[in-house]
Amino acid sequence: GVYIYRIQTGGHTAAKKMLLIDGGGIQRGHTLGFSSKPAARTASKTFYTVTAVKDGYHVYQQEHASITEESLNIIITPLEIHGIAFVPIPGGTFQMGDVENAGEPDEKSVSTVTLSSFEMSAYEITNAQYAQYLNEALALGDIKVLLGAYGLEIHGIASWWKLEGYKFYLKLYKSECEISYDGVTFTANSGKEKHPVTCVTWFGAEAFALHYGFYLPTEAEWEYACRGGQQYMYGTNDGTLDSTKANYNNNVGHTIKVGSYPANPFGLYDMSGNVFEICSGNLVEDLNESDLNPTGGTPFVTSASRGGCWSSDSSWCLSARHSRFDYLSAGNWAGIRVLRRSGM
Repeated sequence: GVYIYRIQTGGHTAAKKMLLIDGGGIQRGHTLGFSSKPAARTASKTFYTVTAVKDGYHVYQQEHASITEESLNIIITPLEIHGIAFVPIPGGTFQMGDVENAGEPDEKSVSTVTLSSFEMSAYEITNAQYAQYLNEALALGDIKVLLGAYGLEIHGIASWWKLEGYKFYLKLYKSECEISYDGVTFTANSGKEKHPVTCVTWFGAEAFALHYGFYLPTEAEWEYACRGGQQYMYGTNDGTLDSTKANYNNNVGHTIKVGSYPANPFGLYDMSGNVFEICSGNLVEDLNESDLNPTGGTPFVTSASRGGCWSSDSSWCLSARHSRFDYLSAGNWAGIRVLRRSGM
């Protein structure tokens, strides 16, 4: 994996590129696994040797990285893939479920779940990103635009689509969807380019992920990522929730530009609030102890969505809270986050 690291101190900064052989795996915004030491000095600068170490990967070392101050803060930012910024999530074991005893009865079961490492999109997929996908899919002949009960509807016609008869992707209707179609091109509405895409069905979310070789998260992956490696109750920077940390409970009254609030410890934004995020399968219930990478399955009736939305009260924004999501549902409250798994 190719990464950019930036050394910052005071008002000074220096950026360099590094290559981690065998896939990367550095945590965004964390110094764990990094070391630095002064290598040389001039009258105005100190030159450092920066070393990145990760089990199973070759050591990366940068000689003579220069900065004008003594203390260092090393920030790792992965490069974008198809215009989507991913952050690496290290594998680990966590308590999945209503650890806090604050949710609904079907969430009360708590299980020990172990997950392999993966990479998750730092932000919810935006209107601009989804419009780009639609234009690419239209050019490939994978979708068609129809006039239906909800206005313009996007249907999938790709020969590879695995669920024949279930091809409804997106409702471009009323004022809720923020993507427009002029008969030739899909475009994000002005000023809404970086808002999360909404009015997308599970099929539209899955089709977007498959188009780029990504995945929708399982419920276990989503909750683990939301908790930020800290068993946080909410997916915020410190695990607490208020109007300075998330778009929820109508404190804004609509969706907002992704990344408008502080990230959680994994470098993920808007894990609580803004829009519910569609998961790959149905609700994960009655997990066994020490489950490894549970999927939850993909039945044909309902999937799950997570994280709450701009109008949700705090209970829906809990890390453990999940909701049933009909495969053909679409509204201005649900959107997409995608991930990459090892070996992709």
